[in-house]
Amino acid sequence: MRIKRLDLIKYGKFHDESLVFPAAPHDFHLLVGPNEAGKSTVRSAVAEWLFGMPQRTPLGFLHELSELRLGGVVEADGQETVFHRARGRTPLRTPADEKLPESFLQPLLGDTSKAFFENMFGLDHTRLIAGGESLLKASDEVGQVLFQSAAGVASLGPVREALEARAAQLWTKRSSSTEYAKAEARYHEALAALKSSTVRTRAWSEAKEALDQVNQAIDAANEKRLQFDTLRSRLERVRRVAPSLQMLKEKEAELTALGDVVTFPPTAYTDLQKTQIDLEVAQRVLEERGKDVQARKQEREAIVVDRAVLELADDIENLDVLRGACVNHRRDIPLREAEADGLLAAALDGAAQLGWPTQAQALTATLPDERALRRVTLLLQQYGGLLQAKQWAKEAVDEKTVNFTHNSSRRSSSLPPRCLCRSGWRLTRRKASGRVPHVLAACVKKSVRRTCCCRAHWPS
Repeated sequence: MRIKRLDLIKYGKFHDESLVFPAAPHDFHLLVGPNEAGKSTVRSAVAEWLFGMPQRTPLGFLHELSELRLGGVVEADGQETVFHRARGRTPLRTPADEKLPESFLQPLLGDTSKAFFENMFGLDHTRLIAGGESLLKASDEVGQVLFQSAAGVASLGPVREALEARAAQLWTKRSSSTEYAKAEARYHEALAALKSSTVRTRAWSEAKEALDQVNQAIDAANEKRLQFDTLRSRLERVRRVAPSLQMLKEKEAELTALGDVVTFPPTAYTDLQKTQIDLEVAQRVLEERGKDVQARKQEREAIVVDRAVLELADDIENLDVLRGACVNHRRDIPLREAEADGLLAAALDGAAQLGWPTQAQALTATLPDERALRRVTLLLQQYGGLLQAKQWAKEAVDEKTVNFTHNSSRRSSSLPPRCLCRSGWRLTRRKASGRVPHVLAACVKKSVRRTCCCRAHWPS
């Protein structure tokens, strides 16, 4: 058996700490740490995890004593065993806190006791000092084994101590507490009691006969009492069961009288109650609807039919549709009037700016006809296009001028200057294909002709 992992869940200064001891060819692990690091706590944790925690412990300074808990994994024969140990009547637990029997660790520990385990695998400074003293006295098991092995004498120390203790118990000079003194006192007391309690043979025989008769009477009374107790128990059972048996017979008779019955599902009673409630609700709704029907019948009977009005049914429906379309007109009239006043005020302001009459009738008389308005609208659109084309042309000329100046400064004087005729002709071809506006092409062409070296070759 080897320890694979030790979990210090709540123990001493530790909280949810784990020490893993992986298997290795040289399976020996060394824990190193400064003072107060917890090395002694880990050593005691191993022993208490395997053999149990004492009733009192100094390791409950951080956690409550009832919350102390250890855990870990033990390997044996290729199998792993995981368990926890807590405080209480059932200390052995699973990681899920399920209880384990006390014999759970018997296959792993065997007959090993906690004292033997601590002497063999849990030595500390205190135990080393005690071990040296036990070697001198040969009092404990390990000391005896070492002393006997060194001296070649088996069981000498325990036998000597046992003989000395037994001799001190049996007799000591001028002591009344030894076994010998006590036995002697009891002997004298018994001798005196014997003398005082000696009885004649005839009296003893008569008393014995009287005692035997009394014992026989007691035995007979006990037998009769047992018989009465048995009868009383049977009658008591009959008394308790009789009403139930009578009720069972009655129910069986009722069941037989019913004959074959239908077996209902388990929810039959619940469904019945729900259905009864639904029926009551439906009955109330039906009564309300019946009252509504009677009221409608009375209203219908009270109606006086006007045949002349019925003949105008189509006109009435058309008027109703027209009413729905015009239902909001009364509210829209003030809004439309305010909108008309606003448009009129804007028109008068525009007329004042143009020098036209500022009276509504005179302004209406001076307005151009529809054809003239369309012509003005077209001219304004063309004007906007011209302004945009002028802006584009100006930006193109500025860009070309900057590029020309930059390229001229970079090129050497030996290279002939590049003629802008190609750009002009390219714009002319794009204008012909419709990809460049006519006005933009004309402006660029005019600008290039002013700066081109061969402007005489440009078509007019």
